[in-house]
This record gives sequence, structure tokens and C-alpha cells, in this order.
Amino acid sequence: MKIDYDQAANAAYIRRFEGKVIDSEEVAPGIVYDYDETDRIVGIEILGVKQRTAEQFKNIDFLLEESEKQEIRQWFGKLILNC
Repeated sequence: MKIDYDQAANAAYIRRFEGKVIDSEEVAPGIVYDYDETDRIVGIEILGVKQRTAEQFKNIDFLLEESEKQEIRQWFGKLILNC
């Protein structure tokens, strides 16, 4: 898993797997899942990252493994501390 952050856009992209994006779906305000040809979530775009509180970020209903959720929470915590 790789997390990229675009400061100018205030958006993060979480790449779970390499693969071609076939479809995208906004699953919550500012949260977009990218799917491959097998409907596997290959990436997640999060808009308005800096406007989200740590609590909001924890409560986003990600369809991810627990280890992935933990990694994302740690990344978000570091981002907030560096602002």
C-alpha cells in the first residue's frame, strides 16, 4: 500500500494494488473508491484531508484490512502533526 498526498489539492490517494482503474464510486462525501476489472478496490481518493478531524478520519467506512486501516490512521496522524 502506498499513500500519496497532494498539498495543493489537499487530497490523498491510497494505492492498495497496482491495476487499471475501470470504475470509480463516491462512497461518502469526498471519498472515492477506484475499482479494477474484478471489482477489487485498487485505490481510494480522499478530498479535503486537512479539513477532516482525526475522529472523522477514523470513522470513514473503509472496506480495508485492519492492518491497512492502522497504516492510514498513522499516516493521517503524522500529517496533522506536521501542519
